[in-house]
Amino acid sequence: MKTFALILFFTFSVGSLNVSAQQDWFQQIVPITPDLYDIEFVNLNVGYAVGNSGKIIKTVDGGYTWTESNSGTTNTLYDCEFQSELVGWVCGAGGLVLRTTNGGETWTPKVILPS
Repeated sequence: MKTFALILFFTFSVGSLNVSAQQDWFQQIVPITPDLYDIEFVNLNVGYAVGNSGKIIKTVDGGYTWTESNSGTTNTLYDCEFQSELVGWVCGAGGLVLRTTNGGETWTPKVILPS
């Protein structure tokens, strides 16, 4: 009987933790129609996402609102990595690598030499 009570308590405890965690999630509409392939948050508020047609979007309020950044390309972008709110890299189709040092205001293509 003690084992059954312990299993029942554990089941309800885990179930309530799962419900609690899900309450903090919500669907957010972003201002672009192409698919997004990667998202990176550098802190609780600042985040970047990349996708089709060279789209880069940025949030400064934890994802409530998003603004588009001009990447200067129409290549699909697959990955983004940020060192800080200002410095980051984006990788895309055709070996494209873009770098920003001003929080996505401008993006500079970087040449990757074959090894």
